[in-house]
Amino acid sequence: LQERCRWATHGHRGTARTPPRSHGVLKQVLAVFLLMSGVQAFSGEKITRPVSHSMGNSASGGFEDTDGKTSSSLRQERREAYEACIAALRAELALERRPAVLPQRHTTASDDARPRIVLRKRPLFEHEARRDFDVLTADGGDDVWGDGPAAALWVTRPFLALDHDMSATLHPEPFVESHAFYADAVFDERRSTAELYDAAVRPLVAGAVLRGGVATVLCFGQTGSGKTHTTRGLLDELRGDLPLDVLGWRVSAVEVAGAAVSVAAC
Repeated sequence: LQERCRWATHGHRGTARTPPRSHGVLKQVLAVFLLMSGVQAFSGEKITRPVSHSMGNSASGGFEDTDGKTSSSLRQERREAYEACIAALRAELALERRPAVLPQRHTTASDDARPRIVLRKRPLFEHEARRDFDVLTADGGDDVWGDGPAAALWVTRPFLALDHDMSATLHPEPFVESHAFYADAVFDERRSTAELYDAAVRPLVAGAVLRGGVATVLCFGQTGSGKTHTTRGLLDELRGDLPLDVLGWRVSAVEVAGAAVSVAAC
């Protein structure tokens, strides 16, 4: 998932194989792993869509005139067309006859203690939106602990014909590829930390901590993806949720940043 996000907006030019530096798109994704002693994230469907002139016009009025321009600047010129493709994908996913069916989670008794994976997407910051566009699409519900359909995070990769040697033959015009990454639930930028707590963390408190067990919430993501913001919000919700008349519980928050580890107990 990180690699798909890393390549999403900038890609590469010619035959170069060195990925570009990660940027705001990757920072939009936060993975929350819920462990109780509770579908692993995996890549699924891929949809390829050509970019039509009718979907938007570049700043130069077309898809030509690429001399002397970087692939990043060319994508920005075609931003309107690429965003139209992403909007079309989102509209199709909302239809009854959607282009890709979410897989079913088949939970058995032995799966009760398996990790649950939740993906949280944050909005682009203003300075990020000036140089990037939103290529992430949340798909599915927030039933973290159920055994119904999984959720998906779609990562759309805008391509140019010059991105790969074969692209000029297979896709003479710009095109996009949308990849689905499945998890137990996906929360988009409109969902609050309180909603995330209610759906994902509160069952851990009721199902493990109050029975004398152990529960763990692990937030994983790039710097700037919202780990600290989410963790602080979850702790605020937790403080109001733990009963004062139950003794023996302990909550610890551990932050790992490189070789530095800080621990806070509450």
